[in-house]
Amino acid sequence: MAVSLAVALVITACSGQASGGTGSGTVKGTPEPGFFCKDACATALKVDADPASIKGKVGLSLNSTAFSYGVAMRNEAEDQVKKYFPGIDLTVTDGQGNAAKQSNDVDNLVARGIKVLLISPYQADALVPAIKRAEAAGVKVVTVDRGANTDVTSYIAPNDFENGKVVAEYLAKQMNGKGKIVEITGTPGASPTIARHDGFMKGLSAYPDIKVIASQNGDYLRAPALTAMENLLQRYPAGSFQAVYAQADDMASGVVQALQEANRLKGTFVVSINGQQVGLDLVKKGDLTATAVYATVAREGILAAAKLLAGEKIPKHVWLTSTLVTSANVSDVSGKTW
Repeated sequence: MAVSLAVALVITACSGQASGGTGSGTVKGTPEPGFFCKDACATALKVDADPASIKGKVGLSLNSTAFSYGVAMRNEAEDQVKKYFPGIDLTVTDGQGNAAKQSNDVDNLVARGIKVLLISPYQADALVPAIKRAEAAGVKVVTVDRGANTDVTSYIAPNDFENGKVVAEYLAKQMNGKGKIVEITGTPGASPTIARHDGFMKGLSAYPDIKVIASQNGDYLRAPALTAMENLLQRYPAGSFQAVYAQADDMASGVVQALQEANRLKGTFVVSINGQQVGLDLVKKGDLTATAVYATVAREGILAAAKLLAGEKIPKHVWLTSTLVTSANVSDVSGKTW
């Protein structure tokens, strides 16, 4: 889960694709999952076959690399293949935040002869037809990061619902069980957006005196979240709410800027999800009250693909550990995410 990873494959600017040839890497040690894949997760993805013996074409369909998470996923997948799996021919595509583009990417990957598709769907419903076409062609499909509303071989991700819940419970205690919150959400229709909201509301369900009074879309990006927060600050004067829940750290950085510029950060709790370095830095500064780690899952995805190519089985669901980060433990987590 290193912050800086070597890019092993060539990116084609016009297509957003990366591809790697077979046999060019050297196996160095035993391939392992990331820091936040422990216990049952690590056991489920342990590769029994000799990594050097595993061969086949794998496609990684990312919904977008406009998000820092997408960039980290691409780099991590390429690095994992380069280090441990010289027989895996990996092709990475960038859906550019467009369901039609990502659907076309999937069809192109299938036409290339992939045996395993790793996909982070832009939206849970929109990519279902493309996934079904891949499966009909004999491709094993593993959703990573984001899920799809269809049956697949496996789904590997941090637990968005649990992350939202633990953040809400921590925030409620900081608010002494009463007050008002505004929410900045991610991409509409995306599985993390739905689960992070539902988990957050579940965490608040034991606190009837806390209400979420407004919600605006920030699309998981800093600039839209900044604008959304500025709009909320215009609608709600000082004292109207005591906390902001941003569904991702990149958005939280925009929220913090808007609050600072309005001279309203002091006295406002801001919580988030992802635990990426930008969020951890905000926690260190005291600008972000807490975040929950949403680790990248590219290492885990490549391990799953390797197991499937080797004829090994993987569970239908593989969950990474949910970890709440506050000022008390931020130093322990820093450098272990993305």
